[in-house]
Amino acid sequence: QSNWTTPNFNAQLSTDYRGFSQWNDYFRESIKRFIQGNTDATVTNRSKAAIYFSKGRDDGVWQGVSNNPLDTLNYIESHDEESVARAVLDSKSKSAIGSLLLLTAHGIPMLYEGQEFMRNKQIQDQSKIGNNLDWQLAATNADMLGFVSFLTKLRRACPALRYASDPGNSNSNVDGATPNQTISYFTKGGACSGFSGDSSTYINTKSEFRILANMTGGAQAFTVETGGTNWRAVAAVSGGNDNTNCGDQSAATLRWSYASGSNNINSWGTTNGSWSLPCYSAVILVKQ
Repeated sequence: QSNWTTPNFNAQLSTDYRGFSQWNDYFRESIKRFIQGNTDATVTNRSKAAIYFSKGRDDGVWQGVSNNPLDTLNYIESHDEESVARAVLDSKSKSAIGSLLLLTAHGIPMLYEGQEFMRNKQIQDQSKIGNNLDWQLAATNADMLGFVSFLTKLRRACPALRYASDPGNSNSNVDGATPNQTISYFTKGGACSGFSGDSSTYINTKSEFRILANMTGGAQAFTVETGGTNWRAVAAVSGGNDNTNCGDQSAATLRWSYASGSNNINSWGTTNGSWSLPCYSAVILVKQ
């Protein structure tokens, strides 16, 4: 922190915070409320801005102005607040959608210890017992751990998901016209590389992504592209007991490339126009 005592956005953009990144409370508060199912349209609009490294935000928190993705450290849980799992009442679909948005958003992502297997921790619990990690959750929620592991590998392999500087609207944009409680986000960059096995042909050499999220209580249809190119799902959160019961959030199905059994997504077909998402669901589509 410097000695600024009053907001001076222009000065901070040009001098004060150049070369530094800062924890992005705007991302945390917006995305956490979005995945909880908050119906306020302001929450959806803030979440869309947060995904694009909070570039256009205006929340009065003047210490956190961002010029580029490297200026912001995105997170949705940390050491001194309730965990995501606790905030969403142990909903697997909502927890997974939070991780999916965090690890595909522009900016530096931070996962707090245990977030990858749905650690449930209350706010400001400084006791030893309250801060112990229950490693059994890594087995109980092995699908969540595998899902987050895939997301981190996808981010490392694909330049479109880890821009250092502002990609510009032609390379990445968030659709501002989608309904409240939904997000449609596009990003393209250099070719992905580094995957092996049955997922490699769907990911390696590919460079364009469309990320969709639906936090409404019903199905939503999204326009993916109008040009006729095929898009394939490589990761998805199917909420509500695999979309048959939206009230049963603990029974969500998580799918990703190279997963085993019912968690494998490679048998899903492609789309060349639109994609329908059921309640409390999200998907990462890759242009083939």
